[in-house]
Amino acid sequence: MNDLSTAVRSRRLRSGMMLRTILFSATLMLLSASIPVFGSAITIDDAVGMALKNNQDYLIAKSQLEKAEAEIQKATAGALPTLSFGSSYTRNLKIPTMVFGGESFRFGTDNQMDIGLNLTQPIWLGGRVFTAMKIAKIYKRYTEDMIREAEGQIVYGVRRAFLGAILTQDVVKVYKDALATAELNLDIVNKMYSQGVVSEYEYLRAQVEVANLRPQLTQTQNGAVIALESLKNLIGAKLSDSLELQYEFDSTIVGRELNLEYLQKLASANRASLQQQEHLTDITRRAIGIAKSGRSFNLILQSQYGYRLQGDDKDFQLFK
Repeated sequence: MNDLSTAVRSRRLRSGMMLRTILFSATLMLLSASIPVFGSAITIDDAVGMALKNNQDYLIAKSQLEKAEAEIQKATAGALPTLSFGSSYTRNLKIPTMVFGGESFRFGTDNQMDIGLNLTQPIWLGGRVFTAMKIAKIYKRYTEDMIREAEGQIVYGVRRAFLGAILTQDVVKVYKDALATAELNLDIVNKMYSQGVVSEYEYLRAQVEVANLRPQLTQTQNGAVIALESLKNLIGAKLSDSLELQYEFDSTIVGRELNLEYLQKLASANRASLQQQEHLTDITRRAIGIAKSGRSFNLILQSQYGYRLQGDDKDFQLFK
């Protein structure tokens, strides 16, 4: 009976381990399928996603949004009531006395403790509180536009670098084909020249064509390397990483009619940097209002509740 129970437990243990292994492998497959890996083919959207994930300027801009939200909470707290608690203890080393009618009278006790609550509610501070809340909200919109501007610059830069790298790679292929054709032509002309079919001029022209294409191919190859390294730098990849670019050209975007006046109006309405300047102007104008409100009166409601405990050493609870 014990052997049977042990066998059952052993089988269940192996089944559980196998199930966990299958789930772990499936999770890795899903993660590997959703995250582009350097060395595999990446699309232009993959490159943009990598850049947004690794670009420090964009991450810093996003961190400013948390600061803006904290400023809103701080400004809002200025309009809320404040409850404070305080206590103090006084030890009188010498009690003043007065002799009257042959008897001594003490003015005070050896110990004194004060405990109190203080409630403060701003009623009117010259409009400073609500103006500060408005400025904090405008600053949040300013930060959101800063993030949008940074994101737009990154997307534009990555897409331009990606297409530039694709273009240089295609140009390298063109020059390689041209050089191969020129070398084949030189071989044919050389054979024809040795048989006296073509003139020396034709033979020299074929040689010059090959000689001109070789440095152009080298220059284009260097340009392709630089373009690819620029793209790697933008997306946060190492220069030693292998990067294969995959892109399908959309021919439907060619030949579209673009209205320049409409595009200018669209840019003026949606450009994040322009909206940032408007937010800064609004913040400055409201800040001037806060400065002027310093000459206004303040109305604050305060309520206090206190408790005082006095007594000599023999009666004071603190020393019992």
